[in-house]
Amino acid sequence: MSSGGARKRCPECGRENPPGSVACESCHAGLDEIGAPVASTRGDRERFEADAGDAAQASAQDTRACTQCGASIAVLATDCPSCRAYQPVALSTFLEADASEPPPTTELILRAVAGEIAVNVADGEVIGREATGAEALQGMTAVSRRHCRFDRRPSDGVWLVMDLGSANGTHHGGERLEPGVGRAVEEGDRVLLADVAFVLEIGPRGGQHGGV
Repeated sequence: MSSGGARKRCPECGRENPPGSVACESCHAGLDEIGAPVASTRGDRERFEADAGDAAQASAQDTRACTQCGASIAVLATDCPSCRAYQPVALSTFLEADASEPPPTTELILRAVAGEIAVNVADGEVIGREATGAEALQGMTAVSRRHCRFDRRPSDGVWLVMDLGSANGTHHGGERLEPGVGRAVEEGDRVLLADVAFVLEIGPRGGQHGGV
């Protein structure tokens, strides 16, 4: 009599396997806890081990039972240290372990060096006389209607400024930026929109900032 639970369909040949199976009875493909394909060949094993990277360190404290002798082994272990049996590891295990938290949300403020102008900038917003900051920039005819854009790089949270082909240019670090090419900026950097100088303030979203 088979044990309770849902039967597992092999993703390779389609055979229905008894609950608790770790390999297909027909083609011997590896099965994980819900029947998904796992690293069942040496090629898969090497690829998964290479993809694991920092995931192994992140999951070093998690354990599971060896499929052969029942000894406690690391979740990402591919060999049992007790019986030396190869241990199939689901790809989803690597993906979950390698998932990292996104960079903390920050906001950027353009604060004019001269005057009381401050413009709060969100990720992906365009700055100009007919864009974000329009009210503050009205009358500054050297600034284009759509002058530049600020984006926050998803991988590390770094802010980038990109000129949008403005008539009088966007300057950073004493250089005029090439239109369409992002330049990384940091807290305290000075950015010129035409002849209007701004100092960048970067901090946690919801911080105490003045602005327009």
